[in-house]
Amino acid sequence: MYLLVLLAVAVLATVIRFRGSVPALFAENPDVARQAQREQSNILVGLLSEAWTLGVSISLLRALTLGGRGRALYYAFTFIFILGAALGGSRNSVLVGVVPGLIASLSVRRPQRRTSRSFAKSSVVTLVGIAVIGTIVFLGGQRTLAGTGAFETEFRARYGGSALTASAGSLDLSLSSSGETFGRLWAQRESLAWAHGAYSLTFLGSLVQPVFGDVDLYGITSQLSWPYYMNTATFVAIPLLDYGPVGAAIFLVILGLCVGLAERRLEFTLGPAQHLARGLIVYFAAFGIYELYPFIYPTWLSLIPGLWVLHRLGRGSKGE
Repeated sequence: MYLLVLLAVAVLATVIRFRGSVPALFAENPDVARQAQREQSNILVGLLSEAWTLGVSISLLRALTLGGRGRALYYAFTFIFILGAALGGSRNSVLVGVVPGLIASLSVRRPQRRTSRSFAKSSVVTLVGIAVIGTIVFLGGQRTLAGTGAFETEFRARYGGSALTASAGSLDLSLSSSGETFGRLWAQRESLAWAHGAYSLTFLGSLVQPVFGDVDLYGITSQLSWPYYMNTATFVAIPLLDYGPVGAAIFLVILGLCVGLAERRLEFTLGPAQHLARGLIVYFAAFGIYELYPFIYPTWLSLIPGLWVLHRLGRGSKGE
């Protein structure tokens, strides 16, 4: 029932978001369509659209941990929610739902001792994860090949039009471009003016601009990702631009401690909401190597009440 409610919310958000236009996933030029749809959207629609993300995680967790005939139903839910999450043409919108669900599934299946049966179950989860993520990487390469911007043009010039090389090139850039951008940003650190917290509050948008001023993180980092001009914020850009080298080091140490403590606190919990929350923390921490996503986009804020509702439903079903 909770998944059906999430589906209804997600469909409503999608109808409002696209309003008669072709979703970026099916557009001739996905990047142009994404930009146009981003300009006509708003934060409320973005928050409601995270119902797709939460639906992916919950249905995938249930499909991978439930036995019997009911498993097929949850795999069907997983497919529907993944398709909905992919409509915007963003790989991260799908990965942020899939990866936490996989992590939570492995956590739930963690045995007291290793047996051939437990190894087989973990292998199924791992293979499903590889298949889904591999598909997402492939579609990401195809989206890049269909684009017409500076990044897409340079990408085709370097990797050609082959689907295989495009997928490999897309994965390579996702793993390496953040480090390259950081190196170039670090080389210019002496000329940077500190913003004293404005970049750290980017996810709040216009709410903090009157106090901290208007800053453009991607306007700086995209120029540093030459020759691709990618919107690669790099994991140290926000604290470095806000607090300088020493402040950035302290910022990252505190952030790492908070992530470690939260992950450890949730590691041995029993509820599905807690396992999914742990999976989200692990995902955002790993994705932080690319960019500090939660500090840039506010959409994760809707995942917190969504998981809280799931937690309360779980407690209610046990009569607590």
